[in-house]
Amino acid sequence: MTSEGREEVIDSNGEVLTAEDIAKRLQELRELVIADNKLKGIRMDDNYLVRFLYCCDFNVQEAFKRLQEFHNMVKENPDWFTCLSPLERRVQIETQAKVMLPCKDKDGRAVYLCRIGKVDAGSSDPKQEAQLDEMWFEAILNDSKAMGNGISIVIDINGYSWKLFRWLTPTNLKMATKAIQLFPCKEFIFHVVNNSFLLKASVNIAWPFMSEDIKKRIKFHFGDWSSLHEHISPEVLPPEYGGRGPAINFEKLAEWFFDQDARIREYLKYRQLSLQ
Repeated sequence: MTSEGREEVIDSNGEVLTAEDIAKRLQELRELVIADNKLKGIRMDDNYLVRFLYCCDFNVQEAFKRLQEFHNMVKENPDWFTCLSPLERRVQIETQAKVMLPCKDKDGRAVYLCRIGKVDAGSSDPKQEAQLDEMWFEAILNDSKAMGNGISIVIDINGYSWKLFRWLTPTNLKMATKAIQLFPCKEFIFHVVNNSFLLKASVNIAWPFMSEDIKKRIKFHFGDWSSLHEHISPEVLPPEYGGRGPAINFEKLAEWFFDQDARIREYLKYRQLSLQ
Protein backbone atom coordinates (compact mmCIF):
# COMPACT_ATOMS: atom_id res chain seq x y z
CA MET A 1 0.00 0.00 0.00
CA THR A 2 1.30 3.46 -0.84
CA SER A 3 1.17 6.59 1.26
CA GLU A 4 -1.70 7.75 -0.94
CA GLY A 5 -3.82 4.96 0.55
CA ARG A 6 -5.91 2.26 -1.05
CA GLU A 7 -6.77 2.76 -4.70
CA GLU A 8 -8.87 -0.41 -4.73
CA VAL A 9 -11.56 -1.71 -2.41
CA ILE A 10 -11.10 -5.43 -1.80
CA ASP A 11 -13.57 -7.59 0.07
CA SER A 12 -12.99 -10.49 2.47
CA ASN A 13 -12.79 -12.93 -0.46
CA GLY A 14 -10.10 -10.92 -2.24
CA GLU A 15 -12.52 -9.59 -4.85
CA VAL A 16 -11.93 -6.08 -6.18
CA LEU A 17 -15.19 -4.18 -5.77
CA THR A 18 -16.63 -1.75 -8.28
CA ALA A 19 -18.69 1.29 -7.33
CA GLU A 20 -21.78 -0.75 -8.23
CA ASP A 21 -20.67 -3.59 -5.93
CA ILE A 22 -20.19 -1.17 -3.06
CA ALA A 23 -23.58 0.44 -3.65
CA LYS A 24 -25.24 -2.98 -3.66
CA ARG A 25 -23.66 -4.01 -0.36
CA LEU A 26 -24.53 -0.68 1.16
CA GLN A 27 -28.15 -1.25 0.24
CA GLU A 28 -28.06 -4.77 1.69
CA LEU A 29 -26.69 -3.37 4.96
CA ARG A 30 -29.26 -0.57 5.00
CA GLU A 31 -32.11 -3.06 4.59
CA LEU A 32 -30.84 -5.07 7.55
CA VAL A 33 -30.67 -1.91 9.66
CA ILE A 34 -34.19 -0.83 8.68
CA ALA A 35 -35.55 -4.24 9.68
CA ASP A 36 -33.96 -4.06 13.15
CA ASN A 37 -36.27 -2.21 15.55
CA LYS A 38 -33.43 -1.77 18.04
CA LEU A 39 -31.58 0.48 15.59
CA LYS A 40 -34.31 3.08 15.15
CA GLY A 41 -32.99 6.61 14.83
CA ILE A 42 -29.41 5.81 13.84
CA ARG A 43 -27.69 7.38 10.86
CA MET A 44 -28.59 5.77 7.55
CA ASP A 45 -26.44 7.78 5.14
CA ASP A 46 -23.93 6.02 2.90
CA ASN A 47 -20.98 7.75 4.57
CA TYR A 48 -21.83 6.27 7.95
CA LEU A 49 -22.90 2.77 6.95
CA VAL A 50 -19.92 2.23 4.65
CA ARG A 51 -17.56 2.68 7.62
CA PHE A 52 -18.82 -0.59 9.06
CA LEU A 53 -18.36 -2.28 5.69
CA TYR A 54 -14.74 -1.10 5.52
CA CYS A 55 -14.17 -2.45 9.04
CA CYS A 56 -15.35 -5.89 7.94
CA ASP A 57 -13.84 -6.03 4.44
CA PHE A 58 -17.30 -5.52 2.96
CA ASN A 59 -18.79 -8.64 4.51
CA VAL A 60 -22.37 -7.39 4.95
CA GLN A 61 -23.34 -9.76 7.78
CA GLU A 62 -20.20 -9.02 9.76
CA ALA A 63 -20.70 -5.27 9.22
CA PHE A 64 -24.29 -5.53 10.45
CA LYS A 65 -23.19 -7.44 13.55
CA ARG A 66 -20.53 -4.83 14.33
CA LEU A 67 -23.04 -2.01 13.83
CA GLN A 68 -25.48 -3.70 16.22
CA GLU A 69 -22.78 -4.22 18.84
CA PHE A 70 -21.50 -0.66 18.50
CA HIS A 71 -24.92 0.88 18.98
CA ASN A 72 -25.69 -1.44 21.88
CA MET A 73 -22.48 -0.23 23.51
CA VAL A 74 -23.45 3.42 22.95
CA LYS A 75 -26.91 2.88 24.44
CA GLU A 76 -25.50 1.11 27.47
CA ASN A 77 -22.73 3.69 28.00
CA PRO A 78 -24.03 7.01 26.61
CA ASP A 79 -21.73 9.13 28.78
CA TRP A 80 -18.71 7.78 26.92
CA PHE A 81 -19.95 8.98 23.52
CA THR A 82 -20.27 12.54 22.40
CA CYS A 83 -23.49 14.49 22.27
CA LEU A 84 -21.63 17.79 22.01
CA SER A 85 -19.98 19.54 19.07
CA PRO A 86 -16.44 20.99 18.79
CA LEU A 87 -17.51 24.56 19.56
CA GLU A 88 -19.18 23.32 22.74
CA ARG A 89 -15.81 21.83 23.76
CA ARG A 90 -13.67 24.80 22.75
CA VAL A 91 -11.93 25.11 26.14
CA GLN A 92 -10.97 21.43 26.15
CA ILE A 93 -9.76 21.58 22.54
CA GLU A 94 -7.66 24.67 23.18
CA THR A 95 -5.54 22.83 25.77
CA GLN A 96 -3.77 21.45 22.65
CA ALA A 97 -3.65 17.99 24.17
CA LYS A 98 -5.18 16.33 21.11
CA VAL A 99 -5.13 17.15 17.42
CA MET A 100 -5.45 15.48 14.05
CA LEU A 101 -2.22 16.21 12.20
CA PRO A 102 -2.31 17.28 8.52
CA CYS A 103 -0.37 14.22 7.36
CA LYS A 104 -0.67 10.47 6.82
CA ASP A 105 1.46 7.55 7.94
CA LYS A 106 3.23 5.35 5.39
CA ASP A 107 0.10 3.20 4.95
CA GLY A 108 -2.18 6.14 4.32
CA ARG A 109 -3.69 6.34 7.81
CA ALA A 110 -4.63 9.67 9.35
CA VAL A 111 -2.34 10.65 12.26
CA TYR A 112 -3.90 11.69 15.58
CA LEU A 113 -1.63 13.13 18.26
CA CYS A 114 -2.42 12.76 21.97
CA ARG A 115 -0.09 14.71 24.24
CA ILE A 116 -0.92 13.10 27.56
CA GLY A 117 0.92 15.71 29.62
CA LYS A 118 -1.39 18.42 28.26
CA VAL A 119 -4.59 16.69 29.40
CA ASP A 120 -6.08 18.64 32.30
CA ALA A 121 -7.05 15.89 34.74
CA GLY A 122 -8.61 18.46 37.04
CA SER A 123 -11.24 19.67 34.57
CA SER A 124 -11.64 16.56 32.41
CA ASP A 125 -12.23 12.84 32.90
CA PRO A 126 -11.92 9.65 30.80
CA LYS A 127 -15.46 10.01 29.43
CA GLN A 128 -14.89 13.58 28.25
CA GLU A 129 -11.59 12.59 26.66
CA ALA A 130 -13.28 9.69 24.83
CA GLN A 131 -15.97 12.08 23.59
CA LEU A 132 -13.32 14.46 22.25
CA ASP A 133 -11.55 11.61 20.46
CA GLU A 134 -14.80 10.64 18.76
CA MET A 135 -15.37 14.22 17.61
CA TRP A 136 -11.90 14.38 16.03
CA PHE A 137 -12.45 11.01 14.34
CA GLU A 138 -15.82 12.11 13.00
CA ALA A 139 -14.15 15.19 11.51
CA ILE A 140 -12.03 13.05 9.16
CA LEU A 141 -14.09 9.89 8.64
CA ASN A 142 -16.18 11.46 5.89
CA ASP A 143 -13.15 10.79 3.66
CA SER A 144 -13.10 7.38 1.95
CA LYS A 145 -9.33 7.00 2.35
CA ALA A 146 -9.59 7.58 6.09
CA MET A 147 -12.34 4.94 6.24
CA GLY A 148 -10.32 2.47 4.21
CA ASN A 149 -6.98 2.95 5.93
CA GLY A 150 -7.72 3.75 9.58
CA ILE A 151 -5.97 6.02 12.07
CA SER A 152 -2.49 6.04 13.61
CA ILE A 153 -2.58 7.41 17.15
CA VAL A 154 0.68 8.87 18.45
CA ILE A 155 0.55 8.82 22.26
CA ASP A 156 3.15 11.19 23.70
CA ILE A 157 3.46 10.28 27.38
CA ASN A 158 5.83 13.10 28.29
CA GLY A 159 4.39 14.73 31.43
CA TYR A 160 2.13 11.77 32.28
CA SER A 161 0.90 12.43 35.83
CA TRP A 162 -0.33 10.53 38.87
CA LYS A 163 -3.76 12.11 38.37
CA LEU A 164 -4.03 10.50 34.94
CA PHE A 165 -2.58 7.23 36.23
CA ARG A 166 -5.58 6.98 38.56
CA TRP A 167 -7.84 6.84 35.49
CA LEU A 168 -6.61 3.29 34.82
CA THR A 169 -9.48 1.56 36.60
CA PRO A 170 -10.92 -1.79 35.45
CA THR A 171 -14.16 -0.07 34.39
CA ASN A 172 -12.35 2.53 32.27
CA LEU A 173 -9.97 0.02 30.72
CA LYS A 174 -12.76 -2.41 29.80
CA MET A 175 -14.70 0.41 28.18
CA ALA A 176 -11.71 1.70 26.24
CA THR A 177 -10.87 -1.77 24.93
CA LYS A 178 -14.44 -2.43 23.84
CA ALA A 179 -14.67 0.94 22.09
CA ILE A 180 -11.44 0.27 20.16
CA GLN A 181 -12.78 -3.09 19.02
CA LEU A 182 -16.19 -1.82 17.88
CA PHE A 183 -15.67 1.77 16.72
CA PRO A 184 -16.42 2.11 12.97
CA CYS A 185 -12.86 2.70 11.83
CA LYS A 186 -10.86 0.24 9.72
CA GLU A 187 -8.13 -0.02 12.35
CA PHE A 188 -6.25 1.89 15.02
CA ILE A 189 -2.47 1.67 15.31
CA PHE A 190 -0.91 3.07 18.50
CA HIS A 191 2.57 4.60 18.68
CA VAL A 192 3.84 5.34 22.21
CA VAL A 193 6.60 7.96 22.24
CA ASN A 194 8.77 9.55 24.93
CA ASN A 195 8.86 8.04 28.41
CA SER A 196 7.51 8.29 31.94
CA PHE A 197 8.35 6.61 35.23
CA LEU A 198 4.67 5.57 35.30
CA LEU A 199 4.72 3.78 31.95
CA LYS A 200 5.75 0.30 33.13
CA ALA A 201 3.15 0.30 35.91
CA SER A 202 0.50 1.53 33.48
CA VAL A 203 1.26 -1.22 30.98
CA ASN A 204 1.16 -3.84 33.72
CA ILE A 205 -2.31 -2.66 34.75
CA ALA A 206 -3.74 -2.19 31.25
CA TRP A 207 -2.28 -5.22 29.44
CA PRO A 208 -4.61 -7.89 30.91
CA PHE A 209 -7.66 -5.95 29.69
CA MET A 210 -6.49 -5.83 26.07
CA SER A 211 -7.18 -8.37 23.36
CA GLU A 212 -4.22 -9.95 21.56
CA ASP A 213 -5.22 -8.03 18.43
CA ILE A 214 -4.97 -4.68 20.21
CA LYS A 215 -1.65 -5.59 21.82
CA LYS A 216 -0.19 -6.32 18.38
CA ARG A 217 -1.16 -2.84 17.24
CA ILE A 218 0.69 -1.00 20.02
CA LYS A 219 4.24 0.08 19.10
CA PHE A 220 6.58 1.36 21.80
CA HIS A 221 9.14 3.78 20.35
CA PHE A 222 10.01 5.84 23.44
CA GLY A 223 12.57 8.40 22.22
CA ASP A 224 13.79 6.33 19.26
CA TRP A 225 12.59 8.53 16.42
CA SER A 226 14.05 6.23 13.77
CA SER A 227 11.70 3.54 15.05
CA LEU A 228 8.70 5.88 14.75
CA HIS A 229 9.88 6.93 11.28
CA GLU A 230 9.53 3.35 10.06
CA HIS A 231 5.79 4.00 10.26
CA ILE A 232 5.45 7.75 9.79
CA SER A 233 7.87 9.55 7.49
CA PRO A 234 10.16 12.16 9.09
CA GLU A 235 9.29 14.37 6.10
CA VAL A 236 5.80 14.97 7.55
CA LEU A 237 6.51 14.84 11.29
CA PRO A 238 7.37 18.01 13.23
CA PRO A 239 10.87 18.50 14.73
CA GLU A 240 9.70 17.54 18.24
CA TYR A 241 9.22 13.98 16.94
CA GLY A 242 12.49 13.86 15.02
CA GLY A 243 10.88 15.01 11.81
CA ARG A 244 11.71 17.55 9.14
CA GLY A 245 8.15 18.70 8.62
CA PRO A 246 6.68 22.01 9.84
CA ALA A 247 5.95 22.71 13.49
CA ILE A 248 2.41 21.87 14.57
CA ASN A 249 0.11 24.87 14.14
CA PHE A 250 -2.42 23.97 16.83
CA GLU A 251 -4.43 27.16 16.38
CA LYS A 252 -4.91 26.59 12.65
CA LEU A 253 -5.84 22.92 13.13
CA ALA A 254 -8.31 23.84 15.88
CA GLU A 255 -9.95 26.39 13.59
CA TRP A 256 -10.27 23.71 10.91
CA PHE A 257 -11.92 21.49 13.52
CA PHE A 258 -14.32 24.24 14.56
CA ASP A 259 -15.24 24.67 10.89
CA GLN A 260 -16.59 21.09 10.99
CA ASP A 261 -19.01 22.06 13.78
CA ALA A 262 -22.17 22.27 11.65
CA ARG A 263 -21.58 18.88 10.04
CA ILE A 264 -20.83 17.21 13.38
CA ARG A 265 -23.92 18.83 14.92
CA GLU A 266 -25.98 17.24 12.16
CA TYR A 267 -24.49 13.86 13.05
CA LEU A 268 -25.28 14.42 16.73
CA LYS A 269 -28.99 14.75 15.94
CA TYR A 270 -28.94 11.06 15.08
CA ARG A 271 -27.01 10.21 18.22
CA GLN A 272 -29.74 11.81 20.31
CA LEU A 273 -32.48 10.00 18.38
CA SER A 274 -30.76 6.63 18.69
CA LEU A 275 -30.55 7.03 22.49
CA GLN A 276 -34.27 7.59 22.94
